[in-house]
Amino acid sequence: MYLVNTNIWLWHLFDLFPEKERQKFQPTPGRSLEDVLQEVEEFLTEAWEHLFISDFTLHTLGIHLFRLGLHDLFIGLVNHLADKVVKLEINDLRRLTEVSQKFGLNFDDAYQYVAAKKHGFSVVSFDPDFDRTDIGRLTPEQALQKFRRR
Repeated sequence: MYLVNTNIWLWHLFDLFPEKERQKFQPTPGRSLEDVLQEVEEFLTEAWEHLFISDFTLHTLGIHLFRLGLHDLFIGLVNHLADKVVKLEINDLRRLTEVSQKFGLNFDDAYQYVAAKKHGFSVVSFDPDFDRTDIGRLTPEQALQKFRRR
């Protein structure tokens, strides 16, 4: 099972962003924009039954979509992902500071880490900060390769 980090979902929504926002998206070195977009779409499509999203990520996507005036798209996303959302409880939130300090993570990465650890999920992300943790991360391509070998 995979917890899909915010940056993967933002790549998924790439075409919705205005050009100024798209320029902030940077593919990993040696990869083209098209390669990354294809990798994300293949992963989300093929591994759909095994994907989860944190409530924090869903809220973050809401912020971006509301800024773009895409309220209906956000509601569609909520409906589409409703059974895939994992949440942290108050006791889980108390771990964020410890995790942040232990691994040098910012708030959102610590949140994703605690959610993944709580549910026994692998983190799928382009963010190398997760590489400093004991659970690491998989890129969509790596997760897809692992998924296909099952």
